[in-house]
Amino acid sequence: MMKQKKSVTAYWKVAVWAAFAVASFLYWCYVSPSLLGDREQTVLFLYNGDYFMQRIVVPGGLARYLGDFLTQFFCKPNTGACAFVLLLLLVQWLSLVILRRHGTGRTFPTFLISFLPSVVLWFMATRPSVTMTLIVAVALVIAVMALMPRKTVPSLVYSALMVPLCYWLAGPTTWLFVAYALFCWLRLMSSRLRALAYGAALSVLMLFCIIGSSYFVSYPTSRLMSGIDYYYSEPYTPHFLHIMEVSDNMLVNGYVNSSQRNAFEAMELIPNYNKSARVLIRLIDTSVITEQYELALKYISILDETLFYSKKARQMRRFVENPQLIKGTNFEKLNNHYKTTKDEFFM
Repeated sequence: MMKQKKSVTAYWKVAVWAAFAVASFLYWCYVSPSLLGDREQTVLFLYNGDYFMQRIVVPGGLARYLGDFLTQFFCKPNTGACAFVLLLLLVQWLSLVILRRHGTGRTFPTFLISFLPSVVLWFMATRPSVTMTLIVAVALVIAVMALMPRKTVPSLVYSALMVPLCYWLAGPTTWLFVAYALFCWLRLMSSRLRALAYGAALSVLMLFCIIGSSYFVSYPTSRLMSGIDYYYSEPYTPHFLHIMEVSDNMLVNGYVNSSQRNAFEAMELIPNYNKSARVLIRLIDTSVITEQYELALKYISILDETLFYSKKARQMRRFVENPQLIKGTNFEKLNNHYKTTKDEFFM
């Protein structure tokens, strides 16, 4: 009877896990794929050391780097949904580890509660103002929490070391770890006063990290408190998409310069100096049409360092290095239109 009960519980756990994974995948892939796709249009992840160093030299840099890495898969609904579901399942597993270490056991209610952080991150991702940096930062801090030693002295040493490290890698979401450490000490220590004192000391260390980092990076303290690239204060995405639609229409109608201007304007709208593969492809198109081949190669070299757009870069490089291949293509038609038609200025 006992074995049967355990097998039934295990069956329901697998069923809930599978249901959550399938529901999440269907939501991101079919119900609201634009919530992920729009993010991908304004983040360009590059496979080079300079890109990594630009991210890691500021607080929360690793979270931003990993968030950008994850975002590159959002270019297609199915790959984007799979990538995000894997992140949510990882967070659920880490949450379950944390719950079990506090004596909750392997009960079914504990298993259900472990999905709560993943559900919260799911909801956060539906807000266009929230970036993948914040979502990944929360996941990183949960991982740090799951690795915290169970004994008092090791946990004190671990916390003192991890607060500055975690702040630099994940940003101010490290406050979640500070709160968790205090919770653990209240459970471990016989003296609540001593636990509160250690918690206060850890909070002071966290504040020192934030204030100290302002001397090394060119961001105001308020921004370091709220997180670099955690969220966008203005809903720029609708404007970006609108301007790129204008650029598309201008190119189709032969107004190459106007299409190029709008593409540049769309790029400037993206916060935090992010780049866009969609814009770069448009700038390559207009550069090829106007026979600015050196400029086209500059943009192609950037796309060469991406995962999903390197094939497009190779295709365009063939046109740049062998202009005769343009004959018979739409590029030749637009080039002839560009040479013979005055490009009007549109407001």
